[in-house]
Amino acid sequence: MPGIFGILAKHPAVADERLHARARRMAIALRTTPWLRTEHRDVPGFSAGRVHLGLANPAPQPAETLDGGLGAWFDGQLYRGNGAGGVTPTADEVAALVADSGAGLARADGVFALAAFHQASGELTLATDRLGFRPLYWTETPDWFAYASEAKALLAILDSLPPVDEVSLRQFFAFDYMLGERTWWRGVELVPPGACWRVSARGRVVRRYWSFKDIQPDVLGVREAASELAGRWRRAVQERTRPGATPLLLSGGLDSRLVFAELVEHGHDVAPVTFGEAGSPDVMIAARCARLARCTHRAVHVTERNWWDGRDAAIWQTDGLVNAQHLPVALALEWMRAGNQWTLKHSMGDVMFGGSGHWLFPTTVRQPAGGKDWPLVREEFLANRSTPNPFFTAAEVADASRPDCDRYLGGPSVDCLLIALGQRRWQLTGALAMLGHCEVMNPGASLGILELMLGGLGDRQRSGNRFYAPFLCAIHPRYFRTVPWQKTGKGLDEPRSLRAWRRVRKALGFGAAGSTRDFIDYEGLVAADRLAERLAAADLVADEVMRGAFRTALRRRDEVPLPAATLLAVLTLETYLRQAAGMAPLSTGRPALEATHP
Repeated sequence: MPGIFGILAKHPAVADERLHARARRMAIALRTTPWLRTEHRDVPGFSAGRVHLGLANPAPQPAETLDGGLGAWFDGQLYRGNGAGGVTPTADEVAALVADSGAGLARADGVFALAAFHQASGELTLATDRLGFRPLYWTETPDWFAYASEAKALLAILDSLPPVDEVSLRQFFAFDYMLGERTWWRGVELVPPGACWRVSARGRVVRRYWSFKDIQPDVLGVREAASELAGRWRRAVQERTRPGATPLLLSGGLDSRLVFAELVEHGHDVAPVTFGEAGSPDVMIAARCARLARCTHRAVHVTERNWWDGRDAAIWQTDGLVNAQHLPVALALEWMRAGNQWTLKHSMGDVMFGGSGHWLFPTTVRQPAGGKDWPLVREEFLANRSTPNPFFTAAEVADASRPDCDRYLGGPSVDCLLIALGQRRWQLTGALAMLGHCEVMNPGASLGILELMLGGLGDRQRSGNRFYAPFLCAIHPRYFRTVPWQKTGKGLDEPRSLRAWRRVRKALGFGAAGSTRDFIDYEGLVAADRLAERLAAADLVADEVMRGAFRTALRRRDEVPLPAATLLAVLTLETYLRQAAGMAPLSTGRPALEATHP
């Protein structure tokens, strides 16, 4: 994902020439595709810039205040709340937003990362959106402080690779991603969500301008909440769309279908793309929705030959921070460059509208919004979200992870913790992986929708799709009442006659679009590709980091089988470490492991 970058000298002895050269290396690292544009500005003691598509923020940056005292770099969009499109704030507007340590940002609505530099004082200001959906990473040495939208840009200016973070290893194999602000590397971290930092030669002053605790519970009736959400949702979608053919990832789930239905209803030219195995529920359901809307549907079929295609590049683009099992979007990236290159991604609907994560919290989800037992919320998350693996016990993962959870405890809903720890990292599997090919907007991240869903409805009102399913059937019945949901194989509000017909078809042995079969059979693909055998035969760099644990587990796979998710996690880490070190990819003679170094 492209974005912004910069480096600030901590003392006058740092030569400007060397400082500016480091900034240029950051720009090169961020430009992972040839069509991305690069711009930068050098001044004494500071160098900064951005790499971008030229779509969301087309005007040259930095923008400068009228008095010329401050330069601003902005990546993302702000929304005025009046239904108009997103905007790039002027430098004077940025100065107002970040004044008083970001007090103006508390009501700003958008997904963004920004940097502002005041040359006279030598002070740098960094700010992230309230959910951290446009990330900023940072690192520092005794000589300089640096930030960038991708961790790889920071690795490009360090004299050597930092040590791998031991806690990140535990979390990656338990959750498929890291918690808190962690990356793979010690000393390279995320700027937290909702943050406004002041950085100068004197040090850092850090402040959070917003947290989920700022959402006050004000529980509404379900009908009132549904009516209010319909208006806010449509306004958020309207603000985030652009003229022309809109590429859209469409699955057999609910969230992408809600975006699709909204766009079609308002007359947009939608170009839906679905990835999955031929005949899988996702492909069949998406194709059915496209037929209903009279749209041309593109199915990208996952096969034994192509299932790994593009994932090596996607691993590098997302800094190896998520298990490549969750990066099938790599097969569809070129299609996302079609049309206007603007797309929407409703990545939080199942969680925030449908309460899909509430099974993790059997006790605390039933507690009232103002009375959550947050230490117990944390323990339920760590116990129930962690997946067993042969390398670390659940107790080891939990002990290492509690501090990362504690910073995000609070708010009216257990979903606040899920969004803070999971959803912002889950952006890597879709929105952030696509940013090098198209601009991705998330209507569900609207401040008004966050406040309504998390503050206006209690957890028990949303659990088990009690709210989401009737809402979908009410505003877009054509696409939800009888069209199956891939999770259940049934429509959300089927008449009795259709349910009876489904039972008859099942008894006769006929399949139906919407069976619960996964859209990609990773167990079958990994077995057919003999991935375990090929990893066992390879000289794994990652095994050094794991002190031989991979080799031991691979030797014992006959007595303790390794699931596909674990094997793919090993392959993800191995691929990323080789990329970061500038090493050749694994050489096994099979396409699935023949990654091209980016």
